[in-house]
This record gives sequence, structure tokens and C-alpha cells, in this order.
Amino acid sequence: MSQHQFSSHAIGYCESRVFNAGADLDSIILMASDVEPNFAVDIGSGAGFTAFAISPFASNVCAIDLALPMLQHSAQGARSRGLTNVTSALGSAELLPFINRSVGLV
Repeated sequence: MSQHQFSSHAIGYCESRVFNAGADLDSIILMASDVEPNFAVDIGSGAGFTAFAISPFASNVCAIDLALPMLQHSAQGARSRGLTNVTSALGSAELLPFINRSVGLV
């Protein structure tokens, strides 16, 4: 259900000003700048705006989402911004493929 819903609305999320700016994103940027993680994960990344925002503070950022169309937009957004440290992965929050304590910021 969620996968279908988010897949069918991928373009809207990419164009939304609600998701690509605002106080919530500013708070996340502040947190990332304090932590400066080696590896960060953006779970439910959608169009990738959070992953893009924290990328200057992390060596590597993985944008994870259930919806392939969202990840395609996220990957395109990372490329167009020249963000070589942001990767995309299809997956769910319930089954993350990371070793315990390998992620510095979620």
C-alpha cells in the first residue's frame, strides 16, 4: 500500500516546497553539523531532500525508500547537485542492511 501510494506521487514530492525546505530540515542540518557522521542514513528518503541537506556533513549518505520512483528522483537529484557521497537503496525501515553501530546519524 505505502509503496504504491508514494510511487504514484513521486513527482509531487519532488516539486514540493514543504519537503525541500523549512524549519524541520534546518533542525536536521544543525544536528548533522554537530555530529559530522562518517555514515548517515535517510530512512523513508522520498525525493532525497534530507539526504542532500546532510551530505556536506557526512562522508557517505544512504537514501532508503520503499518506492523505486522516489529513489530514481533522489538519485537524479544527487547527480544534478554533484553529490557523489549520496547513494540510494530500495528498502524498508524494518529491514535495514547495516551492521550494528555502523551508522552515525539516522
